[in-house]
Amino acid sequence: MKHFFVFTLCLRPLFAAPAFLSQTGLYSDLPRKILSAEVASYIPRFPLWSDGIEKQRWIRLPAGTQVDKSDPNAWVFPVGTQLFKEFAWHGQRVETRLIQKKGESQWEFVSYVWNGDETEAKLAPSTGIQSHLPLTDTIFHDIPSQGQCRFCHQRFGDPVLGYSQIQLGSEPIPGHSSLERAALGYLHGNCGSCHHPEGRAGFTENFYHLTVEASTAEQTPAYTTSVNLKTVNFPIPGLETTYRLLPGHPEQSALIYRLTLEGPQHMPSLGSKIPDATQINLLRQWVAEMH
Repeated sequence: MKHFFVFTLCLRPLFAAPAFLSQTGLYSDLPRKILSAEVASYIPRFPLWSDGIEKQRWIRLPAGTQVDKSDPNAWVFPVGTQLFKEFAWHGQRVETRLIQKKGESQWEFVSYVWNGDETEAKLAPSTGIQSHLPLTDTIFHDIPSQGQCRFCHQRFGDPVLGYSQIQLGSEPIPGHSSLERAALGYLHGNCGSCHHPEGRAGFTENFYHLTVEASTAEQTPAYTTSVNLKTVNFPIPGLETTYRLLPGHPEQSALIYRLTLEGPQHMPSLGSKIPDATQINLLRQWVAEMH
């Protein structure tokens, strides 16, 4: 049976978020950029590409609590957990995003926009801010709406993407080479949140997330739902047949094609507008060497 999930872009938060970042608990002294003792930084192995913007991440757990890691593919966070992600452009802080668990199945998603001298960051409108920061002459960074945050994050279970066994674990992921492991990791971090059975692209049955159970590359969803499978949704212009991934032929692989586009058909569809040239070349090489 196929399951289809409908996501609504809710513009009204479930809870009243603090009006300023200094009130959230991330910093003990925000003007001097002194972090609270309760927060811990973390770095995911396979970060989401955000058009070259630099990012830092922190987590804050309520005192005396810990993350339930009994299911390695779906960690459960205690109520009160906060995760922060700070965005900076050429060393200048731009925004800090906060997701906070307010109840057993209730999460709050908000963004804070930094002022010019970085002495405070103010709660962004629930509808976000379009074209907030110029990245090029024609491309701008947007502060996401709360609905857009939910659009990427919300699924069954806790909607935390970068703090997980796959992202923080030290064990190697499957793959025949370092190139393949890097490619599968990149797809997990940049495509797997939506292209997941419970993600907003679950209806495509084209998945790129990793699970701890997969012991070989051929067992990963990137292989089982993409390799040698034809696609009709986004054919490559000028080709009679387009494949999701065609071994030896990156030029006939829809995944590569969609990542290279700008505009409405660009993938990922949210959070990025500029193709990640370095990693696209890595993916091309991976598909070219695939047998």
